[in-house]
Amino acid sequence: MGPIDDSVASLVIAQLLFLQSESNKKPIHMYINSPGPSHRHCHPGRGDHEAEETALQ
Repeated sequence: MGPIDDSVASLVIAQLLFLQSESNKKPIHMYINSPGPSHRHCHPGRGDHEAEETALQ
């Protein structure tokens, strides 16, 4: 998989929300292999973090 752009971030968010709607009692495990952002002011995947927080509540 390549860099996280807006389309990839949207797909991950959609999948997290789907899993959360299926069962909010089952944990969602996600492995992210990343050296970090390539540019400190550019975070297109930031919505993923917000979706994770929503799905984990």
